[in-house]
Amino acid sequence: ILLATIPNPQRGNIAASLQLNESAITRLKQLDNLEQRWLNELSADLPPSRIYHLLSKADLPSLLLASARHPKRLGPTIWCYLTHWADLPPLINGHQLKAMGYRPGPQFKTILETLFNAQLDRQITSLPEAKTLLSEQFPLQAKHQRRGS
Repeated sequence: ILLATIPNPQRGNIAASLQLNESAITRLKQLDNLEQRWLNELSADLPPSRIYHLLSKADLPSLLLASARHPKRLGPTIWCYLTHWADLPPLINGHQLKAMGYRPGPQFKTILETLFNAQLDRQITSLPEAKTLLSEQFPLQAKHQRRGS
């Protein structure tokens, strides 16, 4: 955290002289840009799914550094992400979709993202609700069903 308080041009050099690993040096060099992006894009009115997709690309040390450096503006959002959404298991996963008769293909990712976003945004909170949303937005068609279904 101390290195993160040093101005960016010197930060990388000091980290290298301290023999930090390459990922730590890169993280410290990119921290200002990452924080600025989050400060610009994260707002109180964003749905959880959008927050999730913004923060899920970052590694834990970057999230913690940004949270420590911006405890009022980023801290609560990052904390909420880490404690509620980062490790949230999906209500329906790819294996379950296959078992329901859906065939893997280009639409699979769209289906899974739609279901997970609805779960993050609390539009669905249970497996029956997820299945209802699935059948409404992505109904199985005869050509996509497995034999014997």
